[in-house]
Amino acid sequence: MDKLTPLMVPGEYPSLRIPHSAKDAVEQCAMDVYEDVYVNVYAKQRHFNWIVTESSSSNSVLSVLATPSSQKEDSQVHQVLKSFSKGYEIYSITVPKGSPKMSSVITRIEEALKEKEQKEFYAVFDNSAFRKEFVKLEGKHPQKRNQFKLGVMYVRDKQVHAKEWFSNMTDLDPRFWTMMDNFGRKIDLTNWDRYYGDMGKKGETYYDYWKDEIDVIFHLSPMLDSEGHRRLVGNDIGVIFFVEEGAQFDPQNLSELGTVPQVYVLIQPVGTEWRVSFFSNINIKYYGPAIPERLLTLAETKEMVLTNIYNGLVMTNYCPPINRLFYVPREDTLKNIIKNFPHVTAKERRALKVGQPDTDGPKLQVTIIAAKKIPAMKAGVLCDVHCLVTVDTQKDKTKLVASQYPVWNCAMVFLLNGIDELFTDIIITCYRNSTEVIGEAVIPLSSLDRSATAKWISLNKEDSYVPEGESEIMVSFCYDS
Repeated sequence: MDKLTPLMVPGEYPSLRIPHSAKDAVEQCAMDVYEDVYVNVYAKQRHFNWIVTESSSSNSVLSVLATPSSQKEDSQVHQVLKSFSKGYEIYSITVPKGSPKMSSVITRIEEALKEKEQKEFYAVFDNSAFRKEFVKLEGKHPQKRNQFKLGVMYVRDKQVHAKEWFSNMTDLDPRFWTMMDNFGRKIDLTNWDRYYGDMGKKGETYYDYWKDEIDVIFHLSPMLDSEGHRRLVGNDIGVIFFVEEGAQFDPQNLSELGTVPQVYVLIQPVGTEWRVSFFSNINIKYYGPAIPERLLTLAETKEMVLTNIYNGLVMTNYCPPINRLFYVPREDTLKNIIKNFPHVTAKERRALKVGQPDTDGPKLQVTIIAAKKIPAMKAGVLCDVHCLVTVDTQKDKTKLVASQYPVWNCAMVFLLNGIDELFTDIIITCYRNSTEVIGEAVIPLSSLDRSATAKWISLNKEDSYVPEGESEIMVSFCYDS
């Protein structure tokens, strides 16, 4: 390939970004897939959400997985997803383990977020309802593309103007059609029931269901009239140029195609093989793959070209001028979601929960059986011990027992109607002398099995006043649907 004439006319093109070439470009060819992390990861796991309120013109949401990704002796690491109009950012925060001044892991996560973000935010009151709404953000404005349309133009040697490229309707190199037959299949749009790519319901074009997941429509200049050239190819963000063998592509008048096209591919036959080159407008940040330094088979050409175009189209979401078509509607949707979940104070939350819940719905019976190794105030002096159980806004407690090994066998019933198990904890707090916290156990409702088996649970796993491995409580859980 080194002996071949350069595919593009040599020169300075300050308005274009031409990527580097690489020997392993084919092997490194990969799609830049921006998956919906919230839907695929966070919505399926227990997590908490905070809404950033620093600026009304730039909304964002912080979602934190409740389960730490790693732990150390005195801290644990939690993964954070920051969602905003331009996409998302993933980072980690280090959260110190419990202390008497911080009785909740949520409190400690919030403190770590404040240190990281240096912005004002508030916790979402109804995580269950918020999750159902927030998944719509990516549903309406996906970052992963499931369909796209491409302009395809034919270029002869010495042609430098768009009107010349559009004039190539006949006497085409047969390898142009060989290329198209490899890239897709010819379809009749009259009864077509899949992706149209703005073409309407008449005429013919080429289509491919790439990788069995992405619809691709090709707008072929030689198959369109002048109106199609203007309305379709002129509005394609990605454009492929088939350059006749031995010819060179001159991009000096590329702007004649209009302001919409942003990413480009050159394809040229060389005997029975093919060579490709990529470039974009200078405003588009770099995307892969690199330009291959060897000739390609037709199958390799298809994968290289469609992958490059796909990655380029994804990148245009985050670069001007196309980014406004992504950022603005996404920001509007985000604002509307956030507007429905205003800041709710603890007092307001209690007021919202006032009322008699449905007693006919599912229930959870929590039985506090006993505790052991409760620390005494001082040698020989027993203290009164009791446990408080909290499920959402419902609370119940045991009686006071003066013992280091108290036995209660106290069954409590909690109503589960309207409670999302994914976001709800059972919190068992053990007190001595009514007000002094001995320790606390936090059990995610989603982690329970359906049996009534009794088990010992540590009271100092997260936050405790007593040495590790001391106080424990025996408890059983039983569902009643």
